[in-house]
Amino acid sequence: MRIGPRNVESCKAGLAQMGIPLVAEDTGGNYGRTVELDCATGTFTIRSVQKGIKEL
Repeated sequence: MRIGPRNVESCKAGLAQMGIPLVAEDTGGNYGRTVELDCATGTFTIRSVQKGIKEL
């Protein structure tokens, strides 16, 4: 069914349509992620059990 890849494609198309540049991505694989955006600092954090914590 390719639900994950279709969601990624849809999000990329929506961002492009709104003129929002995509500067990084962490997609694919078979593990979940939790994302957090700190609006005060602009820091975007991705947490996962397999990959740990990554800040963008």
